Formats: sequence, C-alpha cells, structure tokens
Amino acid sequence: MTEAGGQPIQHACVCVTSPMRRALMTAIPTAGTLNCPIVCHGGLYEYGCAGLAQPGSSTDELRAECPGLEFEGFSAAGRWDYQGSAQKETEADARLRATRFVEWLHADVLSSRRPLTLVFAHQTYLNLVLRLLLEPETGGLSWSYGSNKYSFQHTACAELQFDSTGSRQWRLTVLNDARHLDGFDAAMKEGSGVCEVL
Repeated sequence: MTEAGGQPIQHACVCVTSPMRRALMTAIPTAGTLNCPIVCHGGLYEYGCAGLAQPGSSTDELRAECPGLEFEGFSAAGRWDYQGSAQKETEADARLRATRFVEWLHADVLSSRRPLTLVFAHQTYLNLVLRLLLEPETGGLSWSYGSNKYSFQHTACAELQFDSTGSRQWRLTVLNDARHLDGFDAAMKEGSGVCEVL
C-alpha cells in the first residue's frame, strides 16, 4: 500500500500470531501488506495442541523459518506457553493460558499507541479468549471444549473494539467476516457463510 507519492504507508498496527504454522503463513503476508511487525505469541496455539508430550516449536526453529519475528509469551526454554503437568493440555490449563494471553493483550493494547492489533489464531482458543474479553466475570469459568458461544467459521474474521476513554470494555462489532475470500458473495447466496455485524 502506498501514498500518492509512492511512499509506503506507515501503519500503527501489529500482527500477533499463533506459533502454529497455518496462522503464521496467514500473518506474514498480511503484515507485509500493512508494513507492520509480527509478534509470535507462545500462548496463542489451539486448545490441546501442546503439553509435556509436545512442547511445540522453539523460537529458534520459528526464527529460522520466519526471520524478523518478535516473540512474546514463550517459556524460558523458548517453547510454547504450556505450564501444566499433563501430557496434553487440559481445559483448566487452557483457561489459565488464555488468561495470561488476555492480560498480555490488555497491557500491550493499553500501553501502546497502536490503534490496530490483528490476531491470527484458532477457532476453539479464540472462542475462549473472546469469552474472557467480553465476559470478564464469568467467561472463562463457563467455557469448556465444544461450547463455542462465539463460533468462528473457517478462515473468517472478527472485529473487536476497546473503549479506552469511557467504559474501558471490549465490544464485539463483527463476527465471521469472510469478504477477503474468493467466492464470498456466492457462498453468502448459498447460505454457507454468515457475517454478523453486531
């Protein structure tokens, strides 16, 4: 994206991505188009995809594959943010991990001047994150695997806004926007896609 004079537009944004490669491969071209940094967050992987038996890819492996990544939320050993004691992540582990990510997101969004944070992650985990953001008193407690209150369609987008001056709360404004996909109009006509403007 360029201004009329051909100069790149500088965006005050950041792409925050899961360490899982399918999310990284979406975040990288988006960040390139927007000319913004990519933060790979060790706590953004899909529910159940790490544990003692599978610590996930290391920051060294990710850096070799995707130079230029910044890293947050990884363990001291450079592995994904799994702090439980099971071979595979439990629901309780996921709730704690999502709480850590939401705390980091609040601190990052509230302490920075970036008006836009793009998060690239996964359906089940994002459902939990949305519950924690939108229902801070009960959202995490009411979440269990399969209870997708905020159900994402595959490759769809959601938009949240944070009121930094008034209520200081998050608000979900769009859910399941897939206009970026080829054939979106045809899919909508066939009823296979639903974009909810809230």
